[in-house]
Amino acid sequence: MTSPIQKAIQQAATEPVQVDEEGEVACSFFFNPDFLGFSGHFPGNPILPAVIQIAIAQWMVETLPGKTCRVIRVDHAKFFEPVRPLTDVTVICSPQKEQNHYNCRMVVNATDKPVSTFMLICQSVGEAK
Repeated sequence: MTSPIQKAIQQAATEPVQVDEEGEVACSFFFNPDFLGFSGHFPGNPILPAVIQIAIAQWMVETLPGKTCRVIRVDHAKFFEPVRPLTDVTVICSPQKEQNHYNCRMVVNATDKPVSTFMLICQSVGEAK
């Protein structure tokens, strides 16, 4: 089942998720002022919440064939600058398969510079812990 925020993320994507020959995943987004993720964060001064940036990363991983991702944790999160409405955003994911999970290094870029980085640790649904 797709949640309203997942639908809003998908609609904000300006292109299909791209996967290169090394398995790096990238997608570009444009967040209009009425994007669901801005509601309530913060009234009169909207910024893209960290939890939405993590949800974008999860959505990108799940677009890969055969991947349904359950987030185990987020490590090494750094948020350098806020992402405001009407900003072009590119998210790059570098997934690495570990013994029983994936480490996905995420970089969120706006206006061609990093605004956040984090490691998304996720497990494919159905895999043993």
